[in-house]
Amino acid sequence: MYGRNHQVLQGELGEQLLSYDRQGFCRYLWATWSPSWAFDEATFAAAAAAFENPDFVAVVLHAYRAGYGQAQNDPRYAAIEERLAQRPPITVPTSVLLGEDDGINLFQPAMLAQQRDFGGAYAARSYAGVGHFIHRELPAMVVDAVLQAPGS
Repeated sequence: MYGRNHQVLQGELGEQLLSYDRQGFCRYLWATWSPSWAFDEATFAAAAAAFENPDFVAVVLHAYRAGYGQAQNDPRYAAIEERLAQRPPITVPTSVLLGEDDGINLFQPAMLAQQRDFGGAYAARSYAGVGHFIHRELPAMVVDAVLQAPGS
C-alpha cells in the first residue's frame, strides 16, 4: 500500500500521511512492521498519545530523512558522526535480538553476521514469529536474553 515505509517517510507522501492521519498511518506501520503481533487497542492508545506531540511529525520525518542522507544532521554532532562513520569496534558485550517477521529491518542478515565489528563478546539471534517490536511482543524472552547476554 505505502511501499517501503522508510522510503515513504523520506518524501512528501510520508509527510502528508503523518500530518493528516498520524494514528491511521502509525497503526499501519505497526501492523506491517510486526505482522505476527496482535497488539490490543490499549497498547496502541498508550503509544499513540506521543503522536499528538506538536513536534512529532517534524522529528519523525527528520529522523528518517537524515538516516538516509536526505536531511542534514545537527552540526553540533558532526565530530561524533565522523567518528561513528569510521565504524570503530564496539568493545562492550553486545546482544542483538531480531524478529524474523520484522517488516522494516532490511539489515537482518548483516546484523547476524557482523561479529567483525565487535571487539567484545557478541551474540545475534533471530526469533520466528516476532516482528519489529520484539521488546513488546515477547518481553520475558528479551529479559531472559539480557540475563544470558555475553559478559553478564
